[in-house]
Amino acid sequence: EINKKIKQALGGCGSTIVTGTDAVSGTWYAVIAQETTEFDVSGCTTDITGFPTGGNDFVVSAGVTLYGNWSAIELNSGSVMALEQC
Repeated sequence: EINKKIKQALGGCGSTIVTGTDAVSGTWYAVIAQETTEFDVSGCTTDITGFPTGGNDFVVSAGVTLYGNWSAIELNSGSVMALEQC
């Protein structure tokens, strides 16, 4: 279990680059904005406490990392690297 967590923390389980406006499904533990990025919250599924809902899309700056369990990501603009869970 500990080796799996170390591998995951170092990005050894892979990643997905998300661009465009189509929803993408997967199993990720963190999402890193590669540029200024606007999330379409109607297409995002995450367990982050306080994550916006009800059409309150939001923007993050390049380099911002959002930690939490993600199973769907949808963007209005920008791009992110989603780090996969092992």
